[in-house]
Amino acid sequence: MIVLDDLGREIPLPAPPARIVSLVPSVSETLWHVGVGERLVGVTRYCTHPREVAALPRCGGTKTPDCERISSLRPDLVFMSAEENRSEDFELLSQRGLAVFVCLPKTVSDVT
Repeated sequence: MIVLDDLGREIPLPAPPARIVSLVPSVSETLWHVGVGERLVGVTRYCTHPREVAALPRCGGTKTPDCERISSLRPDLVFMSAEENRSEDFELLSQRGLAVFVCLPKTVSDVT
């Protein structure tokens, strides 16, 4: 399967992601509320809602992600934000072979 991120990049995924790391607090919360929260295996220290997300393993902050920890969690997909996260962290995670979905919502319909 191929998904398009908000930058229009094609991200090949062999199957729907079962292990997700979110480096975006709003994405972490949204994933939980749409019913795929059990797939989250790591989040940032700023991901605090809902309570269940707050109990997940921490992978640093939005500007200071722990790329080694993220890699060790073996995610099928990592969510990042074009506005919130750094491009050098995107490059490092991509170089490690991780699939990275970059979010850049501009309207409410972009979120759904």
